Amino acid sequence: MTAARPQNYVASSGSIQNFGAYLGGTCSPFVTGLVVDRTGSFTMGLVIAAAISVMGAVVYLTVVKRPITEGELEPGVAGVRTSLS
Repeated sequence: MTAARPQNYVASSGSIQNFGAYLGGTCSPFVTGLVVDRTGSFTMGLVIAAAISVMGAVVYLTVVKRPITEGELEPGVAGVRTSLS
C-alpha cells in the first residue's frame, strides 16, 4: 500500500479497503440466504456473486491504466533511493 499512497495515508487507505471487504463479506451470506429463501435454489445467488465479481474485474481493468513507476513514488518509499541515502 505504501507504493500507492503517501506514508501518512497508508492506514486510512487500508482501513477503507478493509471496510469494503468486511461489508461485502457480511452482506453476501445474507443476500444469498434471501435469494435461496425466495427461489429455493442457489443458482441465482451464485449468478449474483459472479456478476458482482465480473463488475469488480471490469472496474479494475478500466480504472487501473498503468503500473506505478519508481519515479512517481515519494522519496524514501518502497526502496527508492534519494540523494540523502
